[in-house]
Amino acid sequence: AVQPRAPTMSKAAGGRLTDARGIFTQDSQYVCLPCGKDVRVCSVATGETRSLLQGHTQVVTALCLSPVNPFQLCVGGLDKRLTVFDIMDGTLISTIALPHAPRELFSVEGTLYWSAFLSDTESALYTLDLSPLTRNEALGESVVLGKSRGTSLWAVGKTFVIAAAGLTLAVFNRSDMAEAPKRALASSPVTCIAAHPTEATFVTGDEMGVLTHWFLGADGGVHSRTQNHWHAHAVGAIAFFADGTYLLSGGEEAVLVVWQTASGNKRFLPRLGAPIQRLSLDARNQAFCVSCSDNSVHIIDTAAFAPTQSIQGFKCGPLGLRITPNLFVRDPVSDLIVAPGSAGALQFFDWQNDRHVYDVQVVNRNYISRTEKDQIPGVVIDHFGLTSDGQWLITVESRLELCGDRISSLKFWLREGAAQHTMQTIVDPPHTAPVGALAVGSTLAVTAAGAQLKTWHSPGDNQWACLFVGSYRTLPAGPVALPHDESLLAAAFGTYLTLWLPSSGTLVRALPHHEPVTAIAFVTAKLHVVSASANSIHVWDLLSFQELWSLQLNVLHVLPDPYSSSFAVLSAAMIDHGTRHVISHFSSTSSVPQRVHCPKNKIVAGLFTPALSGPSHLLYLSRRLELFSDDAAHAAPAKTPISKDAVTVPTTNFASVFTAPAAMEVDQDGKAAAELNTGAAAAMLMQAAHIAPPIDKLLGAILNTLLPARKVADEGATLPATLSAAVPASEEVPMDVAPTSASATLLDALAAEAFTLQPRTQAWDSALLFSFGKAATPARTPRRK
Repeated sequence: AVQPRAPTMSKAAGGRLTDARGIFTQDSQYVCLPCGKDVRVCSVATGETRSLLQGHTQVVTALCLSPVNPFQLCVGGLDKRLTVFDIMDGTLISTIALPHAPRELFSVEGTLYWSAFLSDTESALYTLDLSPLTRNEALGESVVLGKSRGTSLWAVGKTFVIAAAGLTLAVFNRSDMAEAPKRALASSPVTCIAAHPTEATFVTGDEMGVLTHWFLGADGGVHSRTQNHWHAHAVGAIAFFADGTYLLSGGEEAVLVVWQTASGNKRFLPRLGAPIQRLSLDARNQAFCVSCSDNSVHIIDTAAFAPTQSIQGFKCGPLGLRITPNLFVRDPVSDLIVAPGSAGALQFFDWQNDRHVYDVQVVNRNYISRTEKDQIPGVVIDHFGLTSDGQWLITVESRLELCGDRISSLKFWLREGAAQHTMQTIVDPPHTAPVGALAVGSTLAVTAAGAQLKTWHSPGDNQWACLFVGSYRTLPAGPVALPHDESLLAAAFGTYLTLWLPSSGTLVRALPHHEPVTAIAFVTAKLHVVSASANSIHVWDLLSFQELWSLQLNVLHVLPDPYSSSFAVLSAAMIDHGTRHVISHFSSTSSVPQRVHCPKNKIVAGLFTPALSGPSHLLYLSRRLELFSDDAAHAAPAKTPISKDAVTVPTTNFASVFTAPAAMEVDQDGKAAAELNTGAAAAMLMQAAHIAPPIDKLLGAILNTLLPARKVADEGATLPATLSAAVPASEEVPMDVAPTSASATLLDALAAEAFTLQPRTQAWDSALLFSFGKAATPARTPRRK
């Protein structure tokens, strides 16, 4: 038997950006955000990732600026390590082993503090001296300052330290942590805590949505307290301004509240899209960072009190992550991953560049928090898919009515631009029961609900209509699938796999199973279909309608590979006294897996992506919103083949006009078939006169780009008409300079460093004259057309 090999899986994109609060750099130009085991350094102005700080083997849990060098970042992770990075260079300076995994990092008056959970019933605060790093000396050990019962929340003030666990508050003297703390009781369990940066006071937020200001006396104990109440639910995060004049708070309502600490006046910034989890500010009070539960981070300008930038990772839907068929699909036009995002929206995510591109708002609605303990029912995107050419997006949404029934809507969206989809048809409702499955082909869409199967097609004029309705023995309908050529339609009805002709709605065959069919997939380039139940998988021959092989597996999902004749099965197995997810790659002709992989994290969904060469690659999503690929190089999409002789040029105005763009196929004569970039040409011609070449020198090259030169034989070659027009008839042209050589000389001269945005010089004019045959060369007989 063939021994299955384990593929090498590597992280391709994704990761949670809200596991720790964002940290601004000293100049407030960048913000550092956690991203799984790494740290992103993002531009505040553009949101683009400037660098990626890597040095941890487990999830990053805490960030803060170094107390001895504000241009360095301290990072703590679950791997019980503290790393120090140079933010601008992105280099790792030092790695310090810690006795426990840090939960929070604090930098107060040149001292680094960090808190950790020692167990489920105890936590502690440590301090670590980083000053030896400035002298290139070895660091000492972390020193325990204090311990507290329970999983305490810690905060460090100017002269005091607070630990909060449930209803109990403990106030320590920062200069003498061995002294017995002063204790106080809160009216409700504390959810977050923040210390005033300059005064002897701190604020707590509790489960009832109340903000309590605690004022300390001369003895270090609580002297008095005041309360402010606006939040309807538990307070998620609070943070003081650098000078302590204002306080930020946020929670489940997705509303940011700014409190004036002296008067209690407040301002609101609503509709941030998701519950607020973490808050942080820069040292200049110019901006603050809001981390939300949907894996998005908003940069808020203090003066304008409005979001100026949103940094979005791979989002999770409003119902969280669950194993669902077609949880995300690939857009064949842009090669983006399409998945449910914020409430009522689909996100288009660029997994190769690890960035969120745009959203399609399927349902126009804002996030609404729950009332008391009941969540307000909203609209949920249950299914979606793209046609083979990517021109149509088909969605199925459902909403819960007051009577308790769930009503579905089927929508057809037409692509009208790079990032725009317009709804053309809506069917409300498509079935009397909620839609349970959707399959999309090139011209057909199939829905299944209750005991019915419906096929939809476009008769023209950008409209869609029902083609036929089918059922089988009034059994409940299950998953559906279409092959790439749409010659058949497979649908599950109870324990039967039924095959239909989509054009006429004729039932071809019903294949029985012992258990209800839960997944269906067609095998590309093979006349085979795969069906799966909860405990087995079956492969059928479509010519003989016989079972080729079957295997006992605890199947969760079947992932078809549209680029080869194989498929993958996501199953669950007992490994190391626990349930682990297993990915097995099969060929439709053998029950022996070709590859087996057991990832560390639970898998939610997966799909296959094309490769430039070789087999396709599996991309899967973990519960931590991380995308993993079995190709370490993260191969680019194979939408357009790239020639080995592709021309690679810098993206400048001159290069855009006079040379072929990168990754463009070259014809047999070695000339790139490029079109004139009119935007770049206009930008070049609109430049200042002292940095642009004379217009008469550019005319010939521009005309040659607009009008393809006529191909001529090597013998008796003549200059192109446009180039001849640029050269006066009285001028002599060297006979050994062919038209292609003259053009190449011009391209080389204009692309050279001396001609890039530099003032005109005598050397420049001489080079241009030489490219047009005006250089001082031995006189020869001119060759004219």
